[in-house]
Amino acid sequence: MKEEDQPTIDNWIEKDPGHCGRMTADFFLKPKENWVTFVIEDDNQPIMFVAQEPDGLNLRLHVQFPPDDLRSVVKGLMQAYPVVEANIKSRGFKAVAFESESRALLKFMRRFGFKQEMRAQL
Repeated sequence: MKEEDQPTIDNWIEKDPGHCGRMTADFFLKPKENWVTFVIEDDNQPIMFVAQEPDGLNLRLHVQFPPDDLRSVVKGLMQAYPVVEANIKSRGFKAVAFESESRALLKFMRRFGFKQEMRAQL
């Protein structure tokens, strides 16, 4: 993730009802201490920006998706989440969680072991 990503992140946040008015690109570009942030790309184009917030042995994911590219998001999650999960486990975390207003995303993430409250034991 780089400063040049700021306009893209801000644009996506502006179009996301769950994030609009609650955060800016700095949330991802200038993370808090002990947070890990990264971008997942497809063909050198960002398809999601991720911030990982540690909370003891648990990890909360904050993700900004593009507003209009569901196909890339699904493809990106299918390819990247297993790698991200392995990294999270290797760092000693026991569970991962996230929140979303998207019913489609909540349903989709169940394939990775997330339950109703979108928390997965690792």
